[in-house]
Amino acid sequence: MSNLVHASIRNMGRFTIHPLALGCWRLVGMPAAQAQACYEAALDADMNLVDTADVYGFDWGGYGFGDAEQLLGQVLRSAPGLRERMVLASKGGIVPGVPYDTAALRGACEASLQRLGVEQIYLYQIHRPDLLTHPQET
Repeated sequence: MSNLVHASIRNMGRFTIHPLALGCWRLVGMPAAQAQACYEAALDADMNLVDTADVYGFDWGGYGFGDAEQLLGQVLRSAPGLRERMVLASKGGIVPGVPYDTAALRGACEASLQRLGVEQIYLYQIHRPDLLTHPQET
């Protein structure tokens, strides 16, 4: 039987990462202690890439923007040792009601840093690239 995920460890710049990441979208609304247990279980299983985004938690009714990052930030404040075990990734660029907003990426990243309570995000991605803007400009 073929495996869809090649199980080898990957190199991403100076980081070594597991082929599977822990996505934070589904942790929104979870009590911090339960979320911490999920992070710890993933890290204990060598899933060290932790992926979140500023839009995770947004319910399209106007609430929840940044909730996943706030939850992870809360967990990291109560268990700071987890930060050293993870390669933290986040995304920005989706602004509800606006198709693309790559001009605001710097502000989105700075807001993510504040919600997460960290000084550095190791991998920051454009969540919804603007296909009409040249990548170099973005």
